Amino acid sequence: MIRGISIAVGVSLLLAPTASAQIIRAPSRPAQPSAWIVGAVGFTQLGAVDDGATQSTWHFGDVAQYRVSLERPMQGDVALGVAATFARASLTYTTDDITSACPGSCDADASIYQVLGLLHVGGSAFGFSQIFNLAVGATIYNDFRERSTSQKIGPAGADPDVTFEFGYGFGYALSPDLQVQVVQDFGTTIHQRTGLAGGAHTASIQYTTRIGVRYALGR
Repeated sequence: MIRGISIAVGVSLLLAPTASAQIIRAPSRPAQPSAWIVGAVGFTQLGAVDDGATQSTWHFGDVAQYRVSLERPMQGDVALGVAATFARASLTYTTDDITSACPGSCDADASIYQVLGLLHVGGSAFGFSQIFNLAVGATIYNDFRERSTSQKIGPAGADPDVTFEFGYGFGYALSPDLQVQVVQDFGTTIHQRTGLAGGAHTASIQYTTRIGVRYALGR
């Protein structure tokens, strides 16, 4: 009996380090990539914009927005980068200018670009994670066209507005190098006050729900 107990104790001592290592071992964190590239498509709801220079109001509809960003990893799950977006938006253009190609009101289309500096937090290499984004930059309105005639209306050139944006969402890592993300962005643009009445609003609100993929470069 004493011999049996000795054998059992010996086997336990041999197996203990292996079992312990299996219990406490966690997945190793992969090395940081040199950069992340992110591509996304979103559904954007745009607020109206009052433009004093053209004495017009731009009542935008819902629009598909395309976005790409390049992010440089910092410490942990923090990254700094730049983002650019594009949308060709439909709108109802209203104006008091009777010399315009769109006197009164008409349906129109305009190009909307964004260039943003970006702070990204989140995006674990394993499983689900939360995502926070902060961005500041410019929203640029350009190439307004009356829909039925394609005549140019609105600003003579590109019209940039200061833009602030906050985003929150979730990501899932398909692999350490590939993540899918769903993010809700809340943004505010500030239009110039030139030509507007004193009580006119210059801030415009926009909401974007987007889905995208985030891919590691140069790991």
